[in-house]
Amino acid sequence: ASIAGYRYTHPLALRTHIEPRQTNNPVTAAAWGIGETRDFILQFYLTISRMVQGRLSYKNMMGPVGIFNAGRHFADKGLDWLIWFLAMISANLAVVNFLPIPIVDGGLFAFLIVEKLQGRPLSAKTQSIAQFVGLAIILSVFLLVTYQDIARMF
Repeated sequence: ASIAGYRYTHPLALRTHIEPRQTNNPVTAAAWGIGETRDFILQFYLTISRMVQGRLSYKNMMGPVGIFNAGRHFADKGLDWLIWFLAMISANLAVVNFLPIPIVDGGLFAFLIVEKLQGRPLSAKTQSIAQFVGLAIILSVFLLVTYQDIARMF
């Protein structure tokens, strides 16, 4: 007798497991916040690394429309969830701002490193071209993720 055609089903009532952390000690609370922020930042760098390696699709990114929709869902869960989500977004924006893309602060930092190594700044023309390329990269990513966000809605 074959059992290949049989299927066991059981209706499981799965829901989000919530384990609130509470403390009256501000030092403990600050340590938890620092740890969460570190985890957000490391996760974002890991995500970028996996996207560059091709192990993670760019379709997982969200733009302003997707962030707004996700924010609505977190707001529906409660104020603590919304604050957690906003903290994650802030950490992610900090990472993006420090990427070595010429139009953001990380690009300026890269220019300063090149200036230190060369002993002189890059030419104004080179900096302008790099700024234009950086702006084109950011606008392209912005348009791509916004398109994906809108397409996901339908």
